[in-house]
Amino acid sequence: MTIVKINSESEKTSPKKFALFQLGFRPFFVLAGFSAIILISVWIVLLASKSGFNNYYGLVAWHSHEMLFGFIVAVIAGFLLTSVQNWTGLPTLKGVGLIALVGLWLLARIFALLPEIFPLWLIALSDLSFIPVLAIVLTIPIIKSNKKPQLIFVAILCAMFFANILVHLQLLGVTTSTFDLGITLMINSVLLIIVIMTGRVVPFFIERGAPGAKPVTWPLIEKLSFGVMIAILIVELISPIPWFLTSLFCFAFIVHTVRLYGWSSKVVLSVPLLWVLYCGYLWLILGFILKAFAIMDIGIEVMAVHALAAAMSVLSLGMMSRVSLGHTGRALKTAKVISWAFILLNMAMLIRVFGPILLPEMFGLVVVFSGALWSLVFVIFLYIYVPILIRARVDGQPG
Repeated sequence: MTIVKINSESEKTSPKKFALFQLGFRPFFVLAGFSAIILISVWIVLLASKSGFNNYYGLVAWHSHEMLFGFIVAVIAGFLLTSVQNWTGLPTLKGVGLIALVGLWLLARIFALLPEIFPLWLIALSDLSFIPVLAIVLTIPIIKSNKKPQLIFVAILCAMFFANILVHLQLLGVTTSTFDLGITLMINSVLLIIVIMTGRVVPFFIERGAPGAKPVTWPLIEKLSFGVMIAILIVELISPIPWFLTSLFCFAFIVHTVRLYGWSSKVVLSVPLLWVLYCGYLWLILGFILKAFAIMDIGIEVMAVHALAAAMSVLSLGMMSRVSLGHTGRALKTAKVISWAFILLNMAMLIRVFGPILLPEMFGLVVVFSGALWSLVFVIFLYIYVPILIRARVDGQPG
C-alpha cells in the first residue's frame, strides 16, 4: 500500500534530504529496532551475570513490560500513524509534533531507569501518557474523514492504556495482584491488532508481491477470527474459567488455521517479505494451542507466552521491513541479509520456546543464545533500514 499524496507535485523532495520525522513509521521503527537490541542484550547479560538491576519495575517485570509497552508499542505507533494517513487521506503527525511524541516514548524508557531521581508517580505518569496521546492523534483524522470503522484501533489503544494502568497500580502499591492481569490484557490487545491488520494487509501483499497467487478470504472466518480474539480478551480479563478458556483457544487455533490456509500459495515461498508473515502467523496459531494445553496442565504457560511473543516479533520485523520499503518508494525486494535475518529470528524464537523444555539443564545457555540471535537480527535490520528511514522517498513524494 502506498501513502496518499497529501501534498502537491511541487513539494517533491530530494531522496538525499533528511526525513526521519516526515511520517510516523520512520522514527518509531528506528526506535523499535534499537529497543529490541537494548532490551534483550541487557536482559541476557543480567541473567548470565546474575546481577541485580535497579529500576522502577524490577528485572523480570522490566523485561515483560518494556517488550510490550516499549518495543511492540513503538512498532504499533509507527504502523498506525502511517496507516491512518493512508486510510483517511489526512496527514498525521510530522516534524515538531512527531518529535514530541517520540520524546514522550523515550522519556518513559529513561525515567523508569532512574527511580532514585524521579518520584514513582512521575515515572508511572510518563509511561501512561504515551498511549492516550497516540490515540488522540489518530482519532482526529479518523473523525475528520468520517472513517469511523478505523476507530476500532483507538478502542484497542484504550484497552492497552487500561492494561498499563493495571500494571502501574501494583507497582505503585495501590493493588497487590493486577500486574499479571495487565500484561495478559496487553498481550491480547496486541494480538487483536495483529488479527485485524493481517486480515487487511496480508491478502493485499500476496496479490501485489506474488504474481499468480490468489489468496482466499471467507467472510465467516474473518468474523470468527476477530470474534474469538475479542472473547479471549474479555474472558481472560473478567473470569478465566479454565474449560471455557481452553475451548476458546482451541477454537481460535482452528479458525486461524483455516484463515492461513486460505492465504496459502507455493508462490509465496519465493518471496521473503511474504513468507516471513506466514511464519509469524504460524507462531500465532501455535501460541493458541499451547495456551490451551497450558490451561489443561499439559504444557507450560511460559512456552505459550513466548510462542505468542514470537508471533508479535516475527510479524513486527516482517511488517517493518515491508512498510519501510513501500512507504519510501522503493522496490519491494529485501536485501539478502534481511532474508537471513528473518530465518535467524525464527530460529531464535524456536530456541527460546522449546529449548528450556528440551534442555532444562542448560536453561541459561539457551536463553543467552536465543537472545544473542535476536539482537543480531535487529542489528541487521538497523544496518539495512536506518539509511532508508532517515532519507526522503526515492520517488520524491512527501512522506
